[in-house]
Amino acid sequence: MNNVRINNNIDRKIYLLYFFLLPFGKLFHLDELIGTSYMFVNISSFVMLFGIIRIISFGSMPTFSHMRKWWYMYVFVSLYSFVWACAFYDFGIVAGKTSFGCIPRSIVLNFLAILSIYYNSVAFSRFIKFEDIVPVIKKQSVILLSLGYIQLGMLYGVPGCAQINDALGSVFYICQSDKLISGDRGITLFGAEPSSIGALMIVTIPFIFALDIKEKKWRRTILWSILFLSSGSSQALVMFIIGITVALYFRFKKKIQRFFYIGSFSIGMFMAFFYTYGIDITQNITNDGSISYILYGKMVDTDNHSTATRVSTIINDVKIFAEYPLTGVGDGMQAFFYNKNTPGWCAQSDEVQEILKGNIAASGGGNFFATFISAYGIIGILLMVMFVRMYRKDIRKYLLPCDNVVIIATSISIIIFLAAGWYTVSFFNNEYVPLMLSLPYLGLSLKRKVL
Repeated sequence: MNNVRINNNIDRKIYLLYFFLLPFGKLFHLDELIGTSYMFVNISSFVMLFGIIRIISFGSMPTFSHMRKWWYMYVFVSLYSFVWACAFYDFGIVAGKTSFGCIPRSIVLNFLAILSIYYNSVAFSRFIKFEDIVPVIKKQSVILLSLGYIQLGMLYGVPGCAQINDALGSVFYICQSDKLISGDRGITLFGAEPSSIGALMIVTIPFIFALDIKEKKWRRTILWSILFLSSGSSQALVMFIIGITVALYFRFKKKIQRFFYIGSFSIGMFMAFFYTYGIDITQNITNDGSISYILYGKMVDTDNHSTATRVSTIINDVKIFAEYPLTGVGDGMQAFFYNKNTPGWCAQSDEVQEILKGNIAASGGGNFFATFISAYGIIGILLMVMFVRMYRKDIRKYLLPCDNVVIIATSISIIIFLAAGWYTVSFFNNEYVPLMLSLPYLGLSLKRKVL
């Protein structure tokens, strides 16, 4: 019994480290030390793998009925992509890769994402409860707000802020001041682009909203509002507006209506198809740095390189779905259509040029929904509908008995993902999304016997 307690205590500390590191991305310049840019991106992924290995080493791998659908889905998408890789083999080479060379990335990263969901399930069922992660979230908020306001002060020329940022950047994976200022990048925190701050809207900020509602203190929410308004990222600002709207609605109505889920998904889908078929390339948009430009102008500014890069893969995915609506083309095969489907106005971006020249393969588009429909078509959509129905049963079974903070945070996170998943948030290569999808399983902690 004592050994079980000791092991659970160690596993608990490892998990809390994993949870704590989530918003800090790479944290260190590990890719430079390793000598390759192909890594798991988030340092939290390494901690998650260590936690899994530790669980395996003690020979106790629990099984969960709710995990079956995740593994079944993984087997389907992997085999489906392999079949399409066989069909596309004669298409030749793109970015130095054959069709089979385009699929390992999604197969490996999808596996890691589902492994993360399993790891969270083990943690919630054995050694983690909601009360354990609340102090971690509050510590994350303090550290991230501190860095955010240092970067905000730097952008506004406050003496000393640039020096503090660069000193931190010499140790941690933080953009140097010259890149942030000369590149007009806004607030990036531990990412390379202003949109990096938007990742916090998947888990951390929804929990901040929920905790502020419970504690009836809005100081943290106000401080985060200022940072998001100053971030310079249209994606992050839209995600924040959706999140704060849902939070305020719950604050006064005490419930979250279904129309938030439907409306958020519809907004994301509308934007994806608007970029593909409705954007006005003759419209002259002036970047005046205003909130209206960030919120609307930047999203439709065909002269903005960031917009061009992000939109090019969305357009490719939507056009593939239009050409192969029933079956899609398998995940990874999108790279063979990129040059044909990318409009000329996107080519001004250096990143797009790298893809067009064949230096990088556009296998998947950095988003979930558009990539999914291009990969699996209507067949995949029907399968996803069945999957969502089963997942909703998990929500009713595990989430509803949880603390109200967990319910609010999970609901806000999912609503944001339903929109952002169309244009900026992917299922894999982002530990936040598997964690978000795991949040309902916090209910497993309520069924645990105390040792």
